[in-house]
Amino acid sequence: MKLFEIGKYCSLTYLLINALSSLFWSLGDLFFFENILFIPSLLFVLYISVTTNSESRRITVILVSVFLAYFIIELVNSKSLIIHHLLYILRWFKYAVLFSTAFYFYQLLKPRRKLLIFKGLFLVLAGINVLIVINFLGVGEVLQYYFSPKESFLLSNFYEPGVFRLGGTMMSPNDNAIVFSVFALFFLLHKNFKDYYFAVAAILLLLLTQSRTVIILLIMIGVFLTVYNISRTKVSRKHLLVFASIVVLFFLIVSILNLNNLSSVFSGEAFHSNSVSVRIENFSNVMSTSPKVLLLGNGVVLDQVAFFGRYLDSEITVIIAQFGILGLIIWITFILVILFRSLNKSVHSELRLSLLFLYIGTSLTNLSFSSTELGVFFFIALAFAYKQKQEVIPK
Repeated sequence: MKLFEIGKYCSLTYLLINALSSLFWSLGDLFFFENILFIPSLLFVLYISVTTNSESRRITVILVSVFLAYFIIELVNSKSLIIHHLLYILRWFKYAVLFSTAFYFYQLLKPRRKLLIFKGLFLVLAGINVLIVINFLGVGEVLQYYFSPKESFLLSNFYEPGVFRLGGTMMSPNDNAIVFSVFALFFLLHKNFKDYYFAVAAILLLLLTQSRTVIILLIMIGVFLTVYNISRTKVSRKHLLVFASIVVLFFLIVSILNLNNLSSVFSGEAFHSNSVSVRIENFSNVMSTSPKVLLLGNGVVLDQVAFFGRYLDSEITVIIAQFGILGLIIWITFILVILFRSLNKSVHSELRLSLLFLYIGTSLTNLSFSSTELGVFFFIALAFAYKQKQEVIPK
């Protein structure tokens, strides 16, 4: 029993470190081999997986299967075991441990405590972002440089009108937008976390990131859910009012703050922009390789710029480049299985499906599951998408 308690508290500490680092330490490179707490956490997850027939066991098996499949492809490509490449692929194993750990402790917490933790994380994150926006006495610029040490980004953000994009605690505004979108979806769709004031706050900060991909995806999710609920006569006047208010707020913010990047969506320039052209070109280049490379990829690539001459900036393209079409099939299979699991009655299906749609959509133009910070955040959030305690778990 003492070993169980040791594993339990080590796992909780490991979970907290990863949750906080994914949100507030984007420069961190915390793979689990660099963290001694991973070993007891892994043993703890194995124990609860064996002793309980829980959802965490199923998701763990799925994620470990993805790891093993990519590991085999990597061995075929490299012809030897390269430790740094192994560490890259092992992030899928790390996600399995973090999901199971988050799921376990989520089941133990009382609803009010869950809400306090979730809102507390959001308020701290929002506070840092607000400080960056206000930039009082240059504090915002210093904070932004701490999290995103890119001179060109700072120059455009703080010295060119209408160009400001809120990167927050992430390396890029797009990553920041994904994080605030996840919070917004929880505040809108999760029964225990529902709070329209917090949802509006998350959406306001999201707009300041000027992430066209994420905002378009959220609009699509909103339209789909509205149409779906209307078809089931589940929409009240309050819901319609909230949705309409968010749409009006969106257009007002874009107009008043002169957000040029977002305005390009309505003018059509966004779909002919240089960033879109570059991503299409990157995808075409990867697809035009030899049949063998196209099938199995090049193996793990740790420095995209050195290997390809540029940053690919798309998860779909990166997966094909590293693991080929076979790797993409594995990735799609993983998505389909998680989608199927999301229809389970024990989860908030609308929320979970929305989270998946958000991450799948951003995979076209950004890294999502393959980004360590966003991947960690997603799988912890996924564990919070359950309605209530579903089975007896060891305490």
